[in-house]
Amino acid sequence: LKRELDHMRAIGLEPLPKLNFSACHDTWLGEYAYMLSTQKYYEVVRDLIAEVSEIFGNPLLFHLGMDEEDFPDHHTGMTSIRSDSLWWHDLYFYFDEVEKYGARPWIWSDSFWKHQADWQHNK
Repeated sequence: LKRELDHMRAIGLEPLPKLNFSACHDTWLGEYAYMLSTQKYYEVVRDLIAEVSEIFGNPLLFHLGMDEEDFPDHHTGMTSIRSDSLWWHDLYFYFDEVEKYGARPWIWSDSFWKHQADWQHNK
């Protein structure tokens, strides 16, 4: 992967990592998707962000997904949705982890479209 990233940079592209941590797009996390917002989940996410940041050479931007957080997950037979203060807690957790490696966190704007007043309040 590092060789491919180097090749992309050599031809003028800037590869940026994306790990979608939205509760309805996290089946890629396997069993950890069922541990949303637990201590074990935070440990796994912390390790993933660190490893991806290293592989990408501390990228300028790091996409965290977070789209359709309030959309039921149709792939696992269950619905797991964060809301209110827990959603903000986890969002800031992701931001803090990404910023440790010099990247600017980046997310989809779904939440802002639907909850603009909350974004103003939680700035």
